[in-house]
Amino acid sequence: MNKLLLLLMLAVALLSPAAQAQSNQQEAPVKWISAVRMTGNDSGVLSITATPSAGWHLYGTTLPEGGPKPTVIDLSGSAGIIFEGNPSPSAKPTEINDPLFGMQLNWWAKPVTFTVKFKIADGRASGRIKAKITYMACNDHNCVPPVTETLFRNVTRKK
Repeated sequence: MNKLLLLLMLAVALLSPAAQAQSNQQEAPVKWISAVRMTGNDSGVLSITATPSAGWHLYGTTLPEGGPKPTVIDLSGSAGIIFEGNPSPSAKPTEINDPLFGMQLNWWAKPVTFTVKFKIADGRASGRIKAKITYMACNDHNCVPPVTETLFRNVTRKK
């Protein structure tokens, strides 16, 4: 009986730090969602929306060297899809002299949607969009290291 009690106490002691570490993990400071709207038989618009958590901001797509990493949306892993340019944001980022980095930077503190038109490649009935998004976010006290999120969307030609 004492051995069983000792094993049970040991198991609880070993599992407690893992459970505590899991509960201490912070949610991602930016939520990403994607949507596809078909505008023709083989064409459409991809929308990717970033929603920063309260108090956080998402850095812009063009930043000076030596500061935070810019937001990059890489669509090159898509299959059977031809994009018409690069994703464009729905709003201009806020320009600010960031005291954390000591330089002029830009960011979004409110939701922003990036859109890009696409076509399904000739001869294909469908395609798959793969959006690999690398970004960095900060609040007034700290930053998270660059994070990569990957979103997928299947697209089918209209009949």
